Amino acid sequence: MLAAQIRGSDTLARLGGDEFAVLLDGCPAAHGERVAEKMLAAVRDFRLDWQGQQYAVGVSIGLAALDGRYPGTAEALAGADAACYAAKLAGRDCWRLHAPEATAAAAPVAGSDWGTRLRAAIHDRRLALYAQPIRPLTGGGAPAPADAELFLRLLDPELGELRPGAFLDAAERLQLAAALDRAALGIVLDTLATRPGDTRRYVLNLGSASLADDEYLPHLRARLAATGVAAGRLAFDVNARDALAGQPAIGTTMAGLRALGCRVLIDDVGLGLAAPAAWRTLQADGLKLDGALVRALPGGRIEQGFVAAIAALGQALALPVIAESVETAAQLAALQALGIGHGQGEALGAPQRWA
Repeated sequence: MLAAQIRGSDTLARLGGDEFAVLLDGCPAAHGERVAEKMLAAVRDFRLDWQGQQYAVGVSIGLAALDGRYPGTAEALAGADAACYAAKLAGRDCWRLHAPEATAAAAPVAGSDWGTRLRAAIHDRRLALYAQPIRPLTGGGAPAPADAELFLRLLDPELGELRPGAFLDAAERLQLAAALDRAALGIVLDTLATRPGDTRRYVLNLGSASLADDEYLPHLRARLAATGVAAGRLAFDVNARDALAGQPAIGTTMAGLRALGCRVLIDDVGLGLAAPAAWRTLQADGLKLDGALVRALPGGRIEQGFVAAIAALGQALALPVIAESVETAAQLAALQALGIGHGQGEALGAPQRWA
């Protein structure tokens, strides 16, 4: 599908995992941007049929113009990689063009030996957690299943404090995402064990590797027992695609989390909706409206109608809906008018260092 968007003289390759690269030969930047738009449209229109359900697929694209300002191949690849991260941080399903003058800052991150860095950070617990509050937007309705979300950051001795967008993709490619999840869990439980006066409930992100790991629940159970922290203090964010994929191992982990007394929230709701039958069997305690939909507000009737549909879905499932990335007063007012009950974001409270 991607190859159909480029010329015969261009080169398409798979770098590994879900990463692809395209070399556009003799191509001006403006034409490269048009190629990126064509690829976005092709992937956006694609639907994956799997076990009677249809799934949307997303892509983020980073562009680097080979105009002589990059010293070598590694710097050019680092520039494209940095632009791809920028596209992800902008909400995904978009492209960004790298500015060569930013190469010096971006190259160490994009070209680093992530395996060594991540393993060292996990072993030495060079990880930080930031808490962002979840607040009610409207009166009444079901209470939020958690009071704050915890975000993981990497404390690297050379690169400083790194946000998840800089290292999570590398962790997934190197099969270290599950180890990161466990390290974060350990910090959370050890911290809560030393703060008996903190009665808030916290949300942690749980990736697909941990969800599919049949050892994660026994590990969680053992750590809860060792620290004395009540399972009800924890909730877990599960990506909607993982939750609705119909994989037995993931369903078992989600059910096990709830059986322990933890809450389960479905994240990224709205980025490709599954068939109604999948939602009927969903075992969860809340839905999280994807930040890209929130950033589109106030928008027009289409944007507002989409968000209102998610609010209606939450009502039909009797689940609270939490909007992510609430950054402006206009977004906040639109969410309140559309019936979204809870939110988190800069407009409601910035993340603060927690552990």
